[in-house]
Amino acid sequence: MLPYPCVNASVTNEQADVTGLQRRRYDRRLVDEGYVVGARFRPGCFRPFLRSSVSFLTDRHRPIAEVLGRDTGELQRAVAAIADRTARVRLLTDFLLEDPPDADPVSTSLAELVDEVAVRVDLTRVAQLAALAGTSVRTLQRLFLDYVGAGPKWVILRCRLQDAAARAAADPGLDWAALATELGFADQAHLTRAFSQTIGTPPASYAAQVKSRA
Repeated sequence: MLPYPCVNASVTNEQADVTGLQRRRYDRRLVDEGYVVGARFRPGCFRPFLRSSVSFLTDRHRPIAEVLGRDTGELQRAVAAIADRTARVRLLTDFLLEDPPDADPVSTSLAELVDEVAVRVDLTRVAQLAALAGTSVRTLQRLFLDYVGAGPKWVILRCRLQDAAARAAADPGLDWAALATELGFADQAHLTRAFSQTIGTPPASYAAQVKSRA
């Protein structure tokens, strides 16, 4: 899995937990039969629920009961008792909104900023993002660590690697040197190194794997 920079809450047939932002690729093996219902929070928007820095959750999985200080036994039993997917989603939603946080305009602003990073391939430097946010680089770094769980440089890199993976899946024969320049990497070797470290395989191998599954 190559996750988006966000926090997820999920209930499965085995556990109810919160998954913080994952800075590296991670694998999760599913065996036999089961279920999962989850809520993905927009980047920065779990911070009001946690009421403290989400960097505590970065690269970690913790029980919802521990993170939110609320027992999940009844929620897990209720989810297990019904098979309707929509009803399961409603149960988790209702649980999360039993104690809603106060409105936090900073979390909303940061979520919108990450949305911009995700769709604009020309955003490749932290200074650009700080200018867009109308703040200093240092302030932006502090806010991202507190609300998102990783610095803006990491978020930009993750989004550009998502772009590279999507382009590889769509066009296995694409020009990687040209793509590296377009996405703000120093050269093709820089893109290849970052791609391999994050996704676990070189770009060309990834493209070949995607093609073989088509």
